[in-house]
Amino acid sequence: MVEVHAEPLQSGSGHAWFDGILEGPRGEDDRALQQVVDQLNGLGAVEFQLDFDGASFSLLADDSPCPRSRLSEARRDQLVRGLEKLLASIPPEGEVESTLRCTEIVGDDVQETLFGVIGRELQVVARSRPLREGDRQRIAATYQDEQTTSSLPFDRRYVPLIGGVVIVLTALLLWQGGFVDRLLGASAEELQGGTGPFADMLTLEIESSWGDYRVRVRRGPGYPATPDAVQQRLDRSATTAERAAANLIAGGDEVYLRLEDDNDKTLVARAVSLRKLLSRTDATVEAELPGRIGAERIVIALDDGTD
Repeated sequence: MVEVHAEPLQSGSGHAWFDGILEGPRGEDDRALQQVVDQLNGLGAVEFQLDFDGASFSLLADDSPCPRSRLSEARRDQLVRGLEKLLASIPPEGEVESTLRCTEIVGDDVQETLFGVIGRELQVVARSRPLREGDRQRIAATYQDEQTTSSLPFDRRYVPLIGGVVIVLTALLLWQGGFVDRLLGASAEELQGGTGPFADMLTLEIESSWGDYRVRVRRGPGYPATPDAVQQRLDRSATTAERAAANLIAGGDEVYLRLEDDNDKTLVARAVSLRKLLSRTDATVEAELPGRIGAERIVIALDDGTD
């Protein structure tokens, strides 16, 4: 295991949450993998969900904010050891990718820890950054204590990393494919967003997350919530793409989130299901797209953009 740390956070109460996913090849004994995940969940630091899809598995972290006190030093060490045990149980063939990370907030300071993977070796990399408005909103959505949330500032200057950390982190970025893209890719604020043939039926929000893009899709003002509204949308569709978009929404089917460059070339695509939007007006569909150098926009599309 390789560890690179930013300036450690001060001790004290605060908030924390996990994000991201770890994906890899599926072995012959699903029970062994499930047993490791059960041990991780038994630590009480974060709840993981293990899913299987064909010849691969995915480990998804619960992203609900929690008190930082839940992440004691002993639990941190056990979490790292547990992830290492999980990696050791994965077949040697096939690629493992991880965007698992932990965000901790104490006072005005924020630290993000990425649990990356190179081959079958865990890479724990930490960085400091300023508190963002998205952090405030995320905490406020879970904790309704106005006194606590109002004490969090809107803006802070970036906390610089020490020279040695920069050198080691740069080496890690060169080792693991995708890290350079995440480091040098456009920020969420620089990306354009588009709904394509879905027009005002859907809305799209983009937020940066450790070099990746967290994308949220919600109902738009023109979302057809009733059969009559769907039929009206179909009747006034000017193209087959618009008709297909209305039918996809009516069925709660899958659409694609595409990260494109300035030549409309698809760099990354992710399929997401709109089924949650059918029954709840406030439902949100979320997905993450990895950062890429040359990215210009994220659009909602009918297909994945491949030839």
